[in-house]
Amino acid sequence: MLFTGCTSAPPLVAVQSTVVGCPLVIPCQLPASNPISNQGISSELDTCETAWHDCAAQIDMIIECQNKQQAKDLSQKEGKRHE
Repeated sequence: MLFTGCTSAPPLVAVQSTVVGCPLVIPCQLPASNPISNQGISSELDTCETAWHDCAAQIDMIIECQNKQQAKDLSQKEGKRHE
């Protein structure tokens, strides 16, 4: 005799998690360099400027997200005040 509770169960489906809020701030890193010629210095300057640009873009994205979240929170507080 086989009980239904003893049969193999279907595999569990992985739960998809949803993150609410702004992305975490991660440290910006500049690449190491050791140029030995003027051309190398120019190339390293371009690489460094690109890294700074990427860092600034990350910070701008987080600031924009935080500003939107603050505006949303303020709007919700104002809505509760008028209820």
